[in-house]
Amino acid sequence: MMSVASYLTLRSEYEDIVNDFKVPAEIKVGLRESFEWFYKYGYRSNSLRNNFSRAKDICKILLGELDVQEIG
Repeated sequence: MMSVASYLTLRSEYEDIVNDFKVPAEIKVGLRESFEWFYKYGYRSNSLRNNFSRAKDICKILLGELDVQEIG
């Protein structure tokens, strides 16, 4: 299980990365729905941008962490 500090650090990194991406404004806020949307649809107009892969990796990590918390 990830510490709160680690979770918040990754969430902040995600928000910093996608701030300049072409995504709806509500996706730029690090919430579960944002991570799910970006993981599925973020490649549109963004796949060639710097740090796209990192943002997608962060989504995968945080979604996995949220799933573990729901089960536990």
